[in-house]
Amino acid sequence: MVFHQWLDRIGDWNPQLFRELKGRLSKKALGLVAIASFFTQGIFYLSLRIALPSAGISTTNHYCIGRAPADFDPNSHLIHSQNFCVADATGNLNLNWPLWWTDLFITLSMVGFFVALLGGVYLLIQDLGKEQKAGTLNFVKLSPQSAQAIAIGKILGVPSLIYVGLALVFPLHFWAGLRGGIPLPLILLFYGVITASYGFFYSGAALYSLVNPTQPALKAWLATGGLFYLMMGSTTFLLQENSHVGNLMDGVNLFNPLHMLVYLGQASAAAEQLLTFNYDSLADVSFFGFIFGRMGRSPL
Repeated sequence: MVFHQWLDRIGDWNPQLFRELKGRLSKKALGLVAIASFFTQGIFYLSLRIALPSAGISTTNHYCIGRAPADFDPNSHLIHSQNFCVADATGNLNLNWPLWWTDLFITLSMVGFFVALLGGVYLLIQDLGKEQKAGTLNFVKLSPQSAQAIAIGKILGVPSLIYVGLALVFPLHFWAGLRGGIPLPLILLFYGVITASYGFFYSGAALYSLVNPTQPALKAWLATGGLFYLMMGSTTFLLQENSHVGNLMDGVNLFNPLHMLVYLGQASAAAEQLLTFNYDSLADVSFFGFIFGRMGRSPL
């Protein structure tokens, strides 16, 4: 009952959005999305839990905090490692939990971004192409709704199930960022940048779908594949500590919101121990000589 009242209010504000939501937010679809979301979260959470060391089994581990014991072989290449698994008086290992939570935050960020980006672009192009080919989009244009209202209804309604999946991931993702020591303003800024990125790419997908609407399925696959190639290439450069490569990829990186993970990682409580996104900081970002990470100007 409450759900239908909520839909009716949306219909008063944007009839196109009401039409999209009513056709997609069925109980079966919502149940499947919830199962897929919780299952995916469980997979990544457990995979990182498995990576944690066990007392009495592991000597060194990326998540351990400790120096080599006094009786350790001085000729070993691990002698200077800071990741020895040392138990406390109660037998529990000293673990770097902020690092573990930050790794979970980064993992969920990357997976969620690609799923929502590629899935939303594909659905929008295919849906608009089908409607234009079938002629139903012309009836929508003849309605008293403005073109802006129709576009907003499509962008918010067609990928609505993806939004539901992201909403179910949000609590764990947000909690992981806080436990990793990432400042709350930066987490909120990251969500804002991601949202703006979705709006940009979804708007581009909608425009692309209206150009020569023949073979919407093929166009959807081509656009999604090309976007995946560009974003994956950009993310690969970011992961390999090459955020500025001096070629066309620098331009592609401007449209990749995952670049912000560099700054979030550096702001976390485990910035020095991160294996990815640990090569840059806000101190390296400047605008006309003003360096944002320092309250001053560069020597140049």
